[in-house]
Amino acid sequence: MRRLSRIAAILSAIMLSGCGGSGETSSSTNVPKVTTGVIGETINNGYWELTVNSAGYHDSIISMYGNTMTPYTEGNVFLVVNIKASNLSYPNEQAQDPWNLSGFIDPNGKKGSVSFRSLTIADGISLDPLLIGAETIGNYANEVPVGSSGWKFQFGPGCAYGCSKGYIEVDLGL
Repeated sequence: MRRLSRIAAILSAIMLSGCGGSGETSSSTNVPKVTTGVIGETINNGYWELTVNSAGYHDSIISMYGNTMTPYTEGNVFLVVNIKASNLSYPNEQAQDPWNLSGFIDPNGKKGSVSFRSLTIADGISLDPLLIGAETIGNYANEVPVGSSGWKFQFGPGCAYGCSKGYIEVDLGL
């Protein structure tokens, strides 16, 4: 009888250990798949710490190569975000350069719907991988239609092409 009680207790503990928590999490860690925030808020999801300091529309930018750029498509402007990002614990062997860590989402939730994304010269963002303990501050620009709104900025593994686990998404409020 005592043995049956122990087995029942063990089975109950196993069943209960799968309960709890809410939201979508990555399968390999307890880090949420996506953590959301707003401009000016420092967002920490365990892997990354991100602050979007500002966001705004611009008719032209100075590219990372030093040349003045205007939108490729008539009727578009640049949406520019200034960020500060730190790698808190994303493994060094998997660290990506900041270019591949960023992405913009249009008002319909579609990624890659615009024709241009760039770092600007005034940003100081290195193209070196963002290793554990490293931090970067700078600007990302994306060509968007004039008058569009509802944009979001994503930062985390693979967000240039489609975010995977542990990314941060910020509503730009524009």
